[in-house]
Amino acid sequence: MQDKPVESSGKDFLYLAHYLKISDDDTYAIGDGNNDFGLISSVRYPIAMGNANQKIKEAARWITNYNAHDGIAKVIDMAFHTIRKVKFYDLDDVVRIEQECFPIEEAATREQLSARIETFSSHFYILEYAGVPIGFINGMVTNGEAITDEMYEDENMHIETGEWQTVFGLDIVKNFRHQGYASELMQEFIGKAREEKQKEVVLTCKEQLISFYEQFGFCNMGISGSVHGGAVWYDMKLSLI
Repeated sequence: MQDKPVESSGKDFLYLAHYLKISDDDTYAIGDGNNDFGLISSVRYPIAMGNANQKIKEAARWITNYNAHDGIAKVIDMAFHTIRKVKFYDLDDVVRIEQECFPIEEAATREQLSARIETFSSHFYILEYAGVPIGFINGMVTNGEAITDEMYEDENMHIETGEWQTVFGLDIVKNFRHQGYASELMQEFIGKAREEKQKEVVLTCKEQLISFYEQFGFCNMGISGSVHGGAVWYDMKLSLI
């Protein structure tokens, strides 16, 4: 039997999704070979198997395990969680997560988190598992090339048309850590920054997390001028151009 043309597989998939009244934003596809390229290029969440060729991996938003190491099972687990923009009704959960993830001297206050949701909700993403928020990522957009402590205190420093996307916090509750959820949030955030044609994503982190951020392509720029919470922070930058 002759294979269906590569470009048509994505069109057929989206036709079926629309017929079933499934939004494009809720479409996933998994691939490993060139015959899957049209399909994964058409969906909102393209996923490459760990054994996929380089073309498929470059087109994917996420890369799962090899097919012989439960790669599909990992993707099915992903179906139970979603990433979406924050809503004001999320405030109580956001405060709960922030307080669990940071010591009191570093955690944003309820008032600060509320102001961030109000001011830059389009740069504030919630991760839900089975409908329950378990993490989030957020940060203002600016024309400054590094995070300053004043930014944490004054949400009005946000510039929607700015060219630098900051990351103020990447929070995952304890029971869901070391399972790839923080990476998914970061990848989603980076993807959005790319879509908006921003120059860089910038953040500060503690020394023990430098290697975590380097896996996304961030470069360590050395000790930061930030003294937020009395801690030592390192400036990290990811170029998007």
